[in-house]
Amino acid sequence: MLKGESFWCNDNSGGEHLYFIISDPDSDNNVLVVNITEERNRSDKSCSLDVGDHPSIRKKSVVYYRKALELNESKIATKILNKIYRNDIKLTDVILKKIQDGAKKSIFLSDNLKKYFEYFQNLDKK
Repeated sequence: MLKGESFWCNDNSGGEHLYFIISDPDSDNNVLVVNITEERNRSDKSCSLDVGDHPSIRKKSVVYYRKALELNESKIATKILNKIYRNDIKLTDVILKKIQDGAKKSIFLSDNLKKYFEYFQNLDKK
Protein backbone atom coordinates (compact mmCIF):
# COMPACT_ATOMS: atom_id res chain seq x y z
CA MET A 1 0.00 0.00 0.00
CA LEU A 2 1.11 3.50 -0.71
CA LYS A 3 0.20 7.01 0.30
CA GLY A 4 -2.81 8.05 -1.78
CA GLU A 5 -4.29 4.56 -2.04
CA SER A 6 -8.00 4.20 -1.32
CA PHE A 7 -10.20 1.38 -0.09
CA TRP A 8 -13.73 0.67 1.08
CA CYS A 9 -14.37 -0.62 4.59
CA ASN A 10 -17.49 -1.38 6.63
CA ASP A 11 -17.88 0.56 9.87
CA ASN A 12 -19.56 -0.57 13.08
CA SER A 13 -22.99 0.32 11.71
CA GLY A 14 -22.44 -1.96 8.72
CA GLY A 15 -22.20 0.93 6.26
CA GLU A 16 -19.38 0.92 3.72
CA HIS A 17 -17.17 4.02 3.57
CA LEU A 18 -14.34 5.22 1.34
CA TYR A 19 -10.99 5.62 3.11
CA PHE A 20 -7.76 7.25 1.92
CA ILE A 21 -4.20 6.58 3.13
CA ILE A 22 -2.72 10.06 3.45
CA SER A 23 0.73 9.41 4.91
CA ASP A 24 3.77 7.29 4.34
CA PRO A 25 4.24 4.59 6.99
CA ASP A 26 5.93 5.43 10.27
CA SER A 27 8.64 3.23 11.82
CA ASP A 28 5.96 0.75 12.98
CA ASN A 29 4.43 0.54 9.47
CA ASN A 30 1.36 2.53 10.57
CA VAL A 31 -0.32 5.09 8.32
CA LEU A 32 -2.86 7.87 8.76
CA VAL A 33 -6.20 6.99 7.19
CA VAL A 34 -9.22 9.27 6.72
CA ASN A 35 -12.69 8.63 5.39
CA ILE A 36 -15.14 10.65 3.37
CA THR A 37 -18.68 11.57 4.29
CA GLU A 38 -21.47 13.58 2.73
CA GLU A 39 -21.18 17.31 3.34
CA ARG A 40 -23.82 18.68 5.69
CA ASN A 41 -24.45 22.11 7.22
CA ARG A 42 -22.38 21.39 10.34
CA SER A 43 -19.59 19.44 8.62
CA ASP A 44 -15.93 20.18 9.20
CA LYS A 45 -15.10 22.02 5.97
CA SER A 46 -11.32 21.82 6.37
CA CYS A 47 -11.33 19.74 3.18
CA SER A 48 -14.35 19.64 0.88
CA LEU A 49 -14.32 17.28 -2.09
CA ASP A 50 -16.60 17.29 -5.08
CA VAL A 51 -17.62 15.02 -7.91
CA GLY A 52 -14.55 14.58 -10.09
CA ASP A 53 -12.00 14.83 -7.28
CA HIS A 54 -11.99 11.01 -7.12
CA PRO A 55 -13.99 8.57 -9.28
CA SER A 56 -15.89 7.20 -6.25
CA ILE A 57 -17.05 10.60 -4.99
CA ARG A 58 -20.56 11.04 -6.33
CA LYS A 59 -21.77 14.02 -4.27
CA LYS A 60 -20.37 16.99 -2.35
CA SER A 61 -18.32 15.43 0.44
CA VAL A 62 -15.90 16.29 3.23
CA VAL A 63 -13.02 14.49 4.85
CA TYR A 64 -14.13 13.27 8.26
CA TYR A 65 -10.99 14.07 10.27
CA ARG A 66 -12.79 13.41 13.56
CA LYS A 67 -12.81 9.69 12.65
CA ALA A 68 -9.23 9.55 11.29
CA LEU A 69 -7.44 6.30 12.09
CA GLU A 70 -3.95 5.00 12.60
CA LEU A 71 -3.83 1.62 10.83
CA ASN A 72 -1.07 -0.82 10.06
CA GLU A 73 -0.29 -0.73 6.35
CA SER A 74 0.37 -4.48 6.14
CA LYS A 75 -2.94 -5.27 7.82
CA ILE A 76 -4.78 -3.05 5.33
CA ALA A 77 -3.12 -4.91 2.45
CA THR A 78 -4.00 -8.29 4.00
CA LYS A 79 -7.64 -7.26 4.46
CA ILE A 80 -7.78 -6.18 0.83
CA LEU A 81 -6.29 -9.51 -0.29
CA ASN A 82 -8.82 -11.38 1.88
CA LYS A 83 -11.65 -9.23 0.46
CA ILE A 84 -12.54 -7.77 3.87
CA TYR A 85 -11.71 -4.33 2.44
CA ARG A 86 -12.26 -3.43 -1.20
CA ASN A 87 -9.48 -1.61 -3.06
CA ASP A 88 -10.29 1.52 -5.08
CA ILE A 89 -8.51 4.02 -7.34
CA LYS A 90 -5.51 5.98 -6.05
CA LEU A 91 -5.84 9.72 -5.36
CA THR A 92 -4.12 12.22 -7.60
CA ASP A 93 -1.22 14.07 -5.98
CA VAL A 94 -3.24 17.32 -6.10
CA ILE A 95 -6.19 15.86 -4.16
CA LEU A 96 -3.89 14.00 -1.75
CA LYS A 97 -2.15 17.29 -0.91
CA LYS A 98 -5.53 19.00 -0.48
CA ILE A 99 -6.56 16.30 2.04
CA GLN A 100 -3.22 16.55 3.85
CA ASP A 101 -3.50 20.35 4.03
CA GLY A 102 -7.03 19.95 5.42
CA ALA A 103 -5.69 17.63 8.13
CA LYS A 104 -3.28 20.36 9.21
CA LYS A 105 -6.17 22.89 9.41
CA SER A 106 -8.84 20.72 11.03
CA ILE A 107 -9.49 21.22 14.72
CA PHE A 108 -11.08 17.76 14.77
CA LEU A 109 -7.97 15.70 13.97
CA SER A 110 -6.85 14.01 17.17
CA ASP A 111 -3.59 15.45 18.57
CA ASN A 112 -1.96 12.01 18.71
CA LEU A 113 -2.38 11.68 14.91
CA LYS A 114 -0.61 14.95 14.11
CA LYS A 115 2.71 13.08 14.27
CA TYR A 116 1.88 11.85 10.76
CA PHE A 117 2.32 15.35 9.34
CA GLU A 118 6.04 14.54 9.02
CA TYR A 119 5.07 11.61 6.74
CA PHE A 120 3.14 13.85 4.32
CA GLN A 121 6.25 15.12 2.50
CA ASN A 122 7.80 14.11 -0.82
CA LEU A 123 4.81 14.72 -3.12
CA ASP A 124 6.93 17.14 -5.16
CA LYS A 125 9.91 14.76 -5.35
CA LYS A 126 8.37 12.16 -7.68
